[in-house]
Amino acid sequence: LEASDIVARPVHYNVTILALGMAGKWKDAERLFHRMDDVGVDRNFKHYSALLNAYSYGKEWSLVLDMFAQMKQMGIHLITQDYTCAILAHGWREDWQQAWELFEEMEREGIERNAGLWKKMNAILYHAVEWQLVLQVYENMREAGVAANATVCA
Repeated sequence: LEASDIVARPVHYNVTILALGMAGKWKDAERLFHRMDDVGVDRNFKHYSALLNAYSYGKEWSLVLDMFAQMKQMGIHLITQDYTCAILAHGWREDWQQAWELFEEMEREGIERNAGLWKKMNAILYHAVEWQLVLQVYENMREAGVAANATVCA
């Protein structure tokens, strides 16, 4: 984006931040995110989500949790993927209680908990040897109409 004569729009920044994150270049994604200030491009929730994803791809769990907290504090619209990143970060830090709290918060806030997230939450609880909660997740899945199949239950 910096080396071209093209005037970059916000969507270009979002896509580039996402691509850098998926390529494992979270530091470059972070630099581009902050460069938006320098060139006067307004950020929206998608830019924050893209950087949060970049941190998650880089397994920078402290940065994921810091960014997630900052997004909540700023009142930024949070989406399923944002919660997924934060839940994974807590899972990797073996803090299943906080992962569970965010998972429950999603339901209270009316944020979709997709099949992939159900699987991740179940794995976190399984590794924490929280069998009652594992069973509760399966019951909640059934009530929410999420099919318990080989992918979700693996």
